[in-house]
Amino acid sequence: RTVTELPSLIPLCFPLMKVHAVGDIIILFFITARKYSFSTWITSFLKPVQQDKATLVLARRLCQKMSKYIYIRDTEYGFIPAEIIEKHSVGEKVTSVTASTRAPKTWEESTHCFEGTEYSFEDNSSVTVKVPKSGVDSLPFQNISDSGDVIAEADMANLGYLHEAAVLFNLKERHYKSLPYTRVNDIMVSSNPFFRIDNLYGIENLTKYANTLIWDGNNETVDVMQVDPHLYEISCGAYKEVVTTGLDQSILVSGESGSGKTYSAKILMENLANFRDLASSQGSSLSGSEITSKILQSSTILEAFGNAQTLRNENSSRFSKFVQLEFNIRKDNFVNGIISPELLGASTTVYVLEKSRVTQRNKDERNYHIFHQLLAAENDFKVSQWNHLKDTDLTSFKYCGKCKKPVVNEKPDSEHFKDTLESLSTLGLSDEEQKTLFRAVCAILQLGNIIFGEDSGNSDQAAVTSQEELIKLSEIAGISLEEINEALTSKTVTTRNESFKVPLKLNQAEANRDTLAQDLFSNVFNYMVDNINNSTESKSETKNSDMPREESGIGHVNLLDIYGFESYKENGFDQLCINYANEKIQFKYVLDNFEAILKDYATEGIVLQNLPEVEEPEVLRFIEGKGGLITLLGDQCISRTPSARAFVQMMKKTHKAAECLVAKKIDYPDQFGIVHFADTCNYRAAHFITM
Repeated sequence: RTVTELPSLIPLCFPLMKVHAVGDIIILFFITARKYSFSTWITSFLKPVQQDKATLVLARRLCQKMSKYIYIRDTEYGFIPAEIIEKHSVGEKVTSVTASTRAPKTWEESTHCFEGTEYSFEDNSSVTVKVPKSGVDSLPFQNISDSGDVIAEADMANLGYLHEAAVLFNLKERHYKSLPYTRVNDIMVSSNPFFRIDNLYGIENLTKYANTLIWDGNNETVDVMQVDPHLYEISCGAYKEVVTTGLDQSILVSGESGSGKTYSAKILMENLANFRDLASSQGSSLSGSEITSKILQSSTILEAFGNAQTLRNENSSRFSKFVQLEFNIRKDNFVNGIISPELLGASTTVYVLEKSRVTQRNKDERNYHIFHQLLAAENDFKVSQWNHLKDTDLTSFKYCGKCKKPVVNEKPDSEHFKDTLESLSTLGLSDEEQKTLFRAVCAILQLGNIIFGEDSGNSDQAAVTSQEELIKLSEIAGISLEEINEALTSKTVTTRNESFKVPLKLNQAEANRDTLAQDLFSNVFNYMVDNINNSTESKSETKNSDMPREESGIGHVNLLDIYGFESYKENGFDQLCINYANEKIQFKYVLDNFEAILKDYATEGIVLQNLPEVEEPEVLRFIEGKGGLITLLGDQCISRTPSARAFVQMMKKTHKAAECLVAKKIDYPDQFGIVHFADTCNYRAAHFITM
């Protein structure tokens, strides 16, 4: 092979040996650490053959070639590729380099600007780059082939140069080649292509992965290097491990809004639920057991009640969920001569439902699918649920309003509603139970049509001015007109000795109405989750017993589908909760990886001394610690005159030394910023108190 092919032969991230011929010289490379650059390695490895001047010349040429191409920081693109054309030294030390931007051949067609923005790439533009203190070898060098193309590694642990820019450009190149999956050891990075890729999914492809990673030879180890990176690899690995080790497995699905979490989680759950059926049919078809059908149908219901169309995603999950799949993993559980655990059931726990979406959301976004589906249903059905639904549409209810796109994933809301009804029936909800459910949805919609004004006798007191809408609400809620009017326009204050009614002001009454609608929807959502669990949970006698794992023969695969980090033009309490959860998971991820590395070192007999502990990030101490954000918010909520502005002022005063708090004035007095691990996010505390 040519010398220029050498870098692609050496995975620089883990110890292994490679032999390469340069002319008549055989060079043995033993990669022992990841902190050195390629040129440092090659120099040290060539010491035994320093007498051979020809080899040294070749080595120097290789180092020079590899040291020419780097990435430089750019305010628009993040990083752009460039070629070093001159080095500047002080004495023998290189302090800076002049680099000329070099656009790859595929730059135009492979580069997509975010949210309609347009950037221009200036080729052959000179930029001076400061060299890090650690030396020129620490510059972010490119991983390129002899022809100048970016090397797109299937496993990024094999990247010759490993740094932020290399990772991003590796993913960018694979994305351009319609390869949405890239692995990093046991982590799968998925890039949403936003178009369908032929033959990426399906029974035939799943069977190929299952045969290779689960069933072939019944081997006890899964060799993922035999197949291309794929989501199927994750589900196959979890399924195989729960059987061969008897240990519970967990899969975490996370990413920003629109990255494909919902779709990925659905595929993973479908795979895990269907593997036994796949083994019995040998990939010819998937009929599915009754429990499998119920588990898969539950996704349709959760999407209807918990997903919505956002600016980035037509079917965005506005909640997080933890699904635990229970399997019979006894060794005598065979299908067609191969181990194939039987799926016994599943339980679902939900977190952080975005309740505020019921009453408010960003422009051009939709409310939860179920509202749109119900209003898109046929008139006869709507009248059978509530006579006032006749001839209604989205404009009939203020909580929905106008909608530019009554279609989700190329399918109209009316068709999605048929799927929802079918799934409700599959889970065992009777017609009467379904009617009660939809009437509750109608009550939430009707709440949004209640309008308040100032009481004619007291301008400080709110009064309902839309009497016809109030009568409809009273009817659908089954509460007398007097009771519901009083509940909407006053609050009950309880002291030690008595309870009394206090009239609400106009803005308080409106906030009270919206909070009630949000809480009602949250109850409806939890009711649906309870029904799903009643239908899908395992009926195994050993489920809640103290029987040892070896005797019970029960194993679990856990699937956590959680919000990714969120940051919009205006962020509220929901985004704070989401980003707080991501901070906790990020810290756990770092801690777990650190402990895994220590375990590997211990196994290899490497003694490490004076290692510092992994400290909890400042941002977590700021949010959840003593006197932190959560405590201050709680104190403000129970004060006599709760105020978002007072909460922000106290927080900035108490934590003025915190580096993670953006204490400077932003746009509003009730606004503050937090420097998260992913990005700085500005929050408005206007609705924190009511939430």
